Amino acid sequence: MNADVARSSLAAAQAELIRALAGGSAAPDRFDAARFQVAARALVSKRSRAAARAWPGLSGTFGEQWRQQFRAFTQTCPLAREGGPLADGYAFARFLQRAGKLPDEGRLEALAFDLRYRQCAGRFRPRRGVAARACLLGRPRRLVLAIRLPFLGERWLNLS
Repeated sequence: MNADVARSSLAAAQAELIRALAGGSAAPDRFDAARFQVAARALVSKRSRAAARAWPGLSGTFGEQWRQQFRAFTQTCPLAREGGPLADGYAFARFLQRAGKLPDEGRLEALAFDLRYRQCAGRFRPRRGVAARACLLGRPRRLVLAIRLPFLGERWLNLS
């Protein structure tokens, strides 16, 4: 086997391994299943800790349940290609929102994120210009309005 064929074969095996680890699927045929599971759990744990640091309000509302909730999320949502823990936490917040499980603190954190960033071609970019967002909170029931103005900062209004 020449060097080019060996490199391409190794690259394909590595790509298959990364897809399986990041996507939560079973170990590829050529890899030890027990070691693969250990590595997969370690990566989910690392991903969970990083998202918790990026989204402290959301992770704080779950307390000890954070890892369990986040692990359930990782089973259905692969790691974002770009954006790191900030994008991962945002995807988790949207996952919880679709399931009707997003707590108020997470809604506020997602509102602040949407006020400051916009998604463009799969990436999150800082917003320029005026931005306004609103969300409805459950306890106590209230409407939160937020506006971001260039050079003036953000203004938040709670309407009960």
